Formats: sequence, C-alpha cells, structure tokens
Amino acid sequence: MKATQITLALVAAFAAVAVQAQSLTKPGVEAGNINARGTVTGAITQIGGGAFSISNGGGRLLQAGSTAIGGQNARVGGVAGVVSANQINANGTVTGTITQLRVGALEGANEQLVSVGSVSNTDANNINATGNVAGIVTQVGGSVASGLNAQVLQVGGVDEVRANNISARGSLNGLSSQIAVEGAGLGNQQIATIGGARRVNANNLNLDGTLNGGLFQTNVSVSGVMNTQIANIGGAHNVRARNITAQGSVNGAVTQVSASAGSSLNLQSAVVGGVQGADVSGNDEEK
Repeated sequence: MKATQITLALVAAFAAVAVQAQSLTKPGVEAGNINARGTVTGAITQIGGGAFSISNGGGRLLQAGSTAIGGQNARVGGVAGVVSANQINANGTVTGTITQLRVGALEGANEQLVSVGSVSNTDANNINATGNVAGIVTQVGGSVASGLNAQVLQVGGVDEVRANNISARGSLNGLSSQIAVEGAGLGNQQIATIGGARRVNANNLNLDGTLNGGLFQTNVSVSGVMNTQIANIGGAHNVRARNITAQGSVNGAVTQVSASAGSSLNLQSAVVGGVQGADVSGNDEEK
C-alpha cells in the first residue's frame, strides 16, 4: 500500500488530510460487532504547511489522539469517532513507513496522528485492541511560532473509551520519531501510547505494552512553555476502572529531549507498566 498526500497554503489554514487503512472512523455508528484490521507494508506520506494554519484536527485542543475533523491522520486497523458497539476488535500492523511533515508559521491546534490497531472515542461492551509497528513512523513539525499542536502515536492503545472489558496490547519493534522545532512553543504535545490507556472508563482494564525498538521525542525551541512529552508503554493515564492490570517492558530505547533557551512548566513523563492518575474502585466496591 502506498499513499502520498500533499496540502499547502500560504495565508489561510491548510485543508486536512487523512488516511484510513481498513479502519472505521465514521461518526454516529451503531453496530453489534466491529472487526477492523489493517496492514501497511508500503508507505504513507502526509505533507502539510502554511501560514496561519489553525485548528487542523485540534478541536479537542489538549485532548489529543482521539478523533476530530482535520489534521494529518493515519489510522491503520482501528476504530474512532462516535461509535457504539457490543464488541470491537481492532488489529493493525505497520511494517512499512508512515511519514507526517508539517511546516508553518504562526500556527496552532494542529494534529499529527498515527494510530495502529487502536480504539478512540467509543462506547462498547468489550474492546480488544492490538497493534504492532515493526517499520518506521516519523512525525515532524516546524514553525516560527506555534501553540497547542500535537504529535500522537497510538499502537494497540485506547483513548477516551467507555467499556466493560478492555484489552489493549501494543508493541513497537521498529522506530518512531516525534520531532518539533519551533521559535516559540506553547502547550504543544508529543504523546506515544504503546499498549496503554488514556482517559478510559472501564470495569476491567488489561494493558500490555512492549518496546523493543526505539522511541524518540524531541522538542527544540527558542522559548517553550507548558510543552509535554509522554511515553506510555503498557500504562494507565487518567483512567477509572474496577480492576487494572498494567504490564510494560522496554528492551529498546526511549529518549525524550527538550531544549529551549527559555522554558517553564514543561513535562517529560515515561510510564512503563504503571498507573498514573487513576480511580480504582476494587472488586468489593460499587463502581
């Protein structure tokens, strides 16, 4: 499979581009059972840029990684949108390359999203999400001044989901790079979730993330404020559940770099098989 998408604008915000490989992203879907399976063995390339590019896929602002109109989105074997189902099975594999490039000036609230075998913004009774990246995923953003931009990688992850039982398994055996170079950056995010969960409400939550390859998050700016770098491998972030099993392993390398002449309130977080910001009721309590 090979797809190339180019979007350029000089003054107004550039139009959105998206690639869906065997995925369900249509809003307002109700179904009994959903099976989504996608594979990328070739190349997907998305290029966007322009001056005054605002809110391309950034309708959620700081709630990155779910689904919104616009942005650079590559979803492989996943389910997203306003979806309600009894059973959701999502399976995605990338052995090729996915590249997202955005270059602009005075732009903000733009999203670069690569989602492999992941589920976002859905309601279901049972969810099984499985993702594997053995290839190369690269997300690059550059701007003179930017704010509230997001670079998001999901591999076998769940985000903004309500379900009874959730099983998420993800593995990164290849290479993923998130790179942002800015003159001034405010509230920008670089998020990688491998077999993990964010903003999830569930009864039983089982997470398993493995990183055997390399994950690199780099943010370089003249002035950076409230910028965030998060690596979540088999971990739970801001979830509510009765039972949580979180397992993560890093046999490769996770590197987070933030360089700025003047910076404040910036965050670098790496969670491996951990639970952070969770409400866990336990087996003996009413949820």
